[in-house]
Amino acid sequence: MKQKINLKCVAEWVLYGLTLFLLLFNLSLSWNLFSARPLSDAGSYPALARASSFFYDTDKREPVNVFLVKMLMHLGLNDDLSVRLSTVIVMIIGGMVFLLFSVRRWGKLAGIGSTLLLVSNPWMGYYSVQGTNNLSMGFFLVLFFFLLSLKRGLTTDILTALAGALAVLTRLEGLAVVGLILILDNLFHFTRPRLVSSLRIFLFLFFLVSPYLMYQWGKYGHPFQSHREHTRFWYNTRQGMLEKGDRYKGGPMSLASFFKARGLLRSVRDMAEGYFMAFTRYMPRLFYYPVIYILFLAGVLLHLIKRKVFLLLVLLAVLFPVSFILPLDQAVSYTHLRA
Repeated sequence: MKQKINLKCVAEWVLYGLTLFLLLFNLSLSWNLFSARPLSDAGSYPALARASSFFYDTDKREPVNVFLVKMLMHLGLNDDLSVRLSTVIVMIIGGMVFLLFSVRRWGKLAGIGSTLLLVSNPWMGYYSVQGTNNLSMGFFLVLFFFLLSLKRGLTTDILTALAGALAVLTRLEGLAVVGLILILDNLFHFTRPRLVSSLRIFLFLFFLVSPYLMYQWGKYGHPFQSHREHTRFWYNTRQGMLEKGDRYKGGPMSLASFFKARGLLRSVRDMAEGYFMAFTRYMPRLFYYPVIYILFLAGVLLHLIKRKVFLLLVLLAVLFPVSFILPLDQAVSYTHLRA
């Protein structure tokens, strides 16, 4: 007796296969088109990897990407290939993890559909090949958020904290992001056990991150030395210093000094302007295809109508650390991707 073919199951596996194919095709095409382009900040990773004697010993660069580059260099890959391939590998794993978790969280249609949009975005391929640590941080943040939605327990809490710590150790401003997400999660889904779980997650996360902060403190006299220097850079830029000038002039600057110098009202205005720029300028670029951005805005509107604002606030939390500098036109032209 012949068994009937489950067409729905076949269709699902075809879509899974298509997702993997588009991910690999995007990365392969981007590699062919952009791997000859010089690396920017990521070009410093090989030298830092050679100089490091342990995981946290990465000077003013966060450890995760430097460590990945170091591992690939130990396998015999050259400097340039190690930097580019490290992020490509993270994104291959990240794409599959995003697919599995989004299907589990929001269902097959939404999960597969959102993953298809992600893996077919040319920016994802381009920045993967350029070794940009924003993508690695994004993957670990997504993993952190998905794990946070699972049933809480000691094992889940440890894995969630590990994902959050990897995000922070990829870009240190992630510490503010994971902290805000934990706060939002408890505001919208509060229970006493959930609060205890969140505190446990943050404490373990901070335990994993603290050796890098202590390392910078011991070497430079401040646990956030690299970000103090970046704060000075962005402050001078905000003041209109020319690009050819020394935008680090004045030395490291604390966030408190930055806000004091800018003033409370101007700082709030900077942040509001940054969020406005994010939704009107940067996100349309990042979504690449206008129709996808229109669908995104439709989803935002639908959530507002239904008064489901948790995910929207999580998005604002992710943007928060950069909201003060988004009004500055520091973006590289993206027209080369449309050639």
